[in-house]
Amino acid sequence: MKQLEWFVTGIVILALAVVGVLYLTSGTSPEEVKKAELRSTVTAGIRAMLDDLSGLQVITLVPGIQVTTGEWDFRGNAEADGRAEPFYGVAQLVCDRIQTKASCWRLVRLDRDGRTVIARNEVTAQPSAAVSTDNGSTAAPETGNLRTETVTRRDPEPTIESETAAPAPAPAAPVWQVTGATVNGRAGPGTSFPIVARLGQEHRLHRLELDAGWGHYEILEPAADAGQEIWVWADLVSEIR
Repeated sequence: MKQLEWFVTGIVILALAVVGVLYLTSGTSPEEVKKAELRSTVTAGIRAMLDDLSGLQVITLVPGIQVTTGEWDFRGNAEADGRAEPFYGVAQLVCDRIQTKASCWRLVRLDRDGRTVIARNEVTAQPSAAVSTDNGSTAAPETGNLRTETVTRRDPEPTIESETAAPAPAPAAPVWQVTGATVNGRAGPGTSFPIVARLGQEHRLHRLELDAGWGHYEILEPAADAGQEIWVWADLVSEIR
């Protein structure tokens, strides 16, 4: 009789163990739930960043893997000229924790239809978030957007003039001035380049070129800084004459 009781007890314990295993394997583990929530937050943040960039109408977005610390790749399709255009990119988290806000994500790379639009060495700053100048005021963001406007210097073409005709006066070159009380002048087109000058209202600038929203300027005044070339985010500079 006692052997029968031990046998029944063993059957019950075995059945409970099988039920427990089936329960654990059939449900979603807490780790999987956490991974799904993280993936959803990353997707929403990258989508917000892309929606904030000009020229990219996202149709579908599929996040990839975490390629390195704080960076995720992504791919999808965007609307372009009435058709779906594939894109691929890498986004970097710039906040202390993963969030869905566009200002917490920075575009590191973007390829559209097989063409590189923004490369890692061309990245300027995080999108959307207002930046502060040295005087504490806010200014336009330094975004890694899709603009590709470039202005180059060209010497005027020679013209044939009569020996007795007086030469026409050359048009005065535009003069530029920073809009903030203090603005940083950098060694290159991006916030990754070091600050080489602090520009104020007394500075007068001559613009040499534009590169993806960054302006290349030569300092005209004051005399102590004349001739120095610096880069400033173009939205922080305005033409005064």
